[in-house]
Amino acid sequence: MSDPDDEIFVRIGVTAATAARSSGRTSWGSRMAIRSTKASVNKTLRQSVNHILDTSLALEKECFGTPYHGGAIEAFAQKRVAK
Repeated sequence: MSDPDDEIFVRIGVTAATAARSSGRTSWGSRMAIRSTKASVNKTLRQSVNHILDTSLALEKECFGTPYHGGAIEAFAQKRVAK
């Protein structure tokens, strides 16, 4: 029986040996290049999170004034399930 990890690599067209060689080369690559790539990816992720967070917080704020929210807070304070 084969290793489940090998099956995943085969499905995406990469053998486990090729993946291991690539990861080894990457780990010994230029620190500046790796750091720059990481900074680029993190910048994109931060922008996405900030956009989603702004929308999420705005929608959550709209909920605060509803009767449902008041009932949920009351139920939480009384340690019971909201109706």
